[in-house]
Amino acid sequence: MIIGSGLIAGRFSQFKHDNLLLFASGVSNSRSNNKNEYNRELELLEKHNVANPAKTLIYFSTYSVVDPSQKDTYYVKHKLAVEEYIKNRKGDYLIVRTSNIVGKTSNPNTITNFLFNHINNQQEFECWQNAERNLLDVDHLVNMCMRLVAHNLINRTVFLVNPISYPVPKIVAQFEKITGKTALCTYVDKGAVFDFDKSVSERLFKDHSVETSNYLEMVIQKYYGKD
Repeated sequence: MIIGSGLIAGRFSQFKHDNLLLFASGVSNSRSNNKNEYNRELELLEKHNVANPAKTLIYFSTYSVVDPSQKDTYYVKHKLAVEEYIKNRKGDYLIVRTSNIVGKTSNPNTITNFLFNHINNQQEFECWQNAERNLLDVDHLVNMCMRLVAHNLINRTVFLVNPISYPVPKIVAQFEKITGKTALCTYVDKGAVFDFDKSVSERLFKDHSVETSNYLEMVIQKYYGKD
């Protein structure tokens, strides 16, 4: 069973999931402080959890829970609270802390859609030159997740991310290359780099023979390049 209709939910539909409760219905804007949005997510989760106690619950959290600059945000506090709720459920679970997922989506709040739209439409924006972002192809997220389930590596919290993170200016430069346009951005002395566990993802990338040397170029070309 898949709960949600967005990018992640759509890609999981290609897999057999009769014994799974894939919860991919969350707040789409991590900057939102709308308590009603977060309450709706938790209420929906509780509803389906109660109705499907025998299914393995897969919940998509965020790697930002270990970002010191995000610890006081409503989004991160909510994600951590939901994680605790899931750990206390009677059935099996897998909590996936993932990063900035890239794929075909109309959500304007993803970092890649934001950058592409602003650069392509020649709109001004602020670029945090000290920040890094971790971009992960949604197809690789799905494959890694299903690999863990297939090997019964559940009842744990795991980071499923790209083994390599990228400075935001480098991501901007790649979108400039794709669009053929110069970003109208102001570089500001903001942002920081934080550590998170990449060990599981490194092993899974290797098992799937995913090339990392040109991953940034590959994923942006895949979803934003001209046909």
